[in-house]
Amino acid sequence: MLTYKKYQEPDFTLFKGSAEVPLLEWKDTLTKYASDGPTKYELYDLSEMINTLEDHEVRFIATMSDFQKDARAKGGKTAIVVDHSLKEWAVRFYGILSEVAHVNWSTRPFLNMHEAISWLGIDVSGVDELKAL
Repeated sequence: MLTYKKYQEPDFTLFKGSAEVPLLEWKDTLTKYASDGPTKYELYDLSEMINTLEDHEVRFIATMSDFQKDARAKGGKTAIVVDHSLKEWAVRFYGILSEVAHVNWSTRPFLNMHEAISWLGIDVSGVDELKAL
C-alpha cells in the first residue's frame, strides 16, 4: 500500500509504502498526488516495503514524476528512505532518470530517516508520524 499526507507548513508531503506496492498503485497514487498539487519537499518512507522495484517499474515511476516538473517549486527536494542497498540502487536509478528529464528538484536515497530529514532541511516537528524519531 502507498499512501501520502500533505502538510501546509513546511510545504511537505510524507509518503508511506508498506507491504507490497504494485506498479498500478504507484500510478494511481502519483496521479492523485499530481492532481492535488505537489509540494516542494517530499519524503518517501519505503522502509517497510517488501518488494523491490524492477528497472522498468522505476522508469515508469520516473516518467510519472516528470508530469510534476512544471507544477513543483524550483529547489524542491525528494528524500527516499529504504531499508537496504538493493532498494537504494533503485532510488539512485530513479534520480538519474529524473535528472535526464530535467526536473527542478533533487532526489537522494537514504537508509536512515534522520539523515533524510536533515538533508531536506525542513522542520517536521508538526508531523505526527515523525514525532517518535
